[in-house]
Amino acid sequence: MFQKKNFKKSVSIILPAYNEEHNISFFLKKLLKYLNNLDYEIIIVNDFSTDKTLKISKLFSKKNKKIKIINNKKNLGFGGSFKEGVKISKKDYIIVLPGDGETNPKMIFNEFKKLNKPNEILVFSWKNQKRKFLRKFLSFLYTKIINFSFNMSFKYVNGPVFYNATELKKLNFKSKSFFFFAEILSQLQLNKKFIYKEVCIQYLKPRKYRSEALRYELVISLIKEYLIFMYRFYFKKRKS
Repeated sequence: MFQKKNFKKSVSIILPAYNEEHNISFFLKKLLKYLNNLDYEIIIVNDFSTDKTLKISKLFSKKNKKIKIINNKKNLGFGGSFKEGVKISKKDYIIVLPGDGETNPKMIFNEFKKLNKPNEILVFSWKNQKRKFLRKFLSFLYTKIINFSFNMSFKYVNGPVFYNATELKKLNFKSKSFFFFAEILSQLQLNKKFIYKEVCIQYLKPRKYRSEALRYELVISLIKEYLIFMYRFYFKKRKS
């Protein structure tokens, strides 16, 4: 079991960003306000943006040595960019936040500061989502399907999570779409030493909102990755 004696709470914050020139500066300024007294690093993963996302990110990195930048040579998607960030992360916990600024850093890091159990994993869901009915319905349906498929009971599976870095790096998650959230949680929940704490936080609509979640090619990619992973997940269970 985990030892509480040497419990550390440093955190790697990974920000995948694709064409977020209108959001990333605003979000970084807001994020940095709530990292006081924390041992942190911010890893911005520029996912082959064609706008000024990289330029803006470099300006922040020059002013703050805790901000690192990965510049993808091709578009890897949200999951692929997160995986690149995980590879170079050096802190005890890892969280991924979208570069568009839809998350509430004040509420997220207030909860992180309350963490006192090294085997506890914080899983966040949204409240007050100002999204269209179709988007909310599909999100609800997707959560039900994922929970049923992998014997889980989370309120939401695509929200921020404070992962234990050591355990996360043991996983070989492959998804490049938003399915990587479910892929990781479904594997971690098999590890009975973890305690999951679900926290509902306020959803913040980005300054310039452009949802990528329902793009045709992303939906197809998500369905494909879900079917492949489900096959591997149950095939491995049968073999063991």
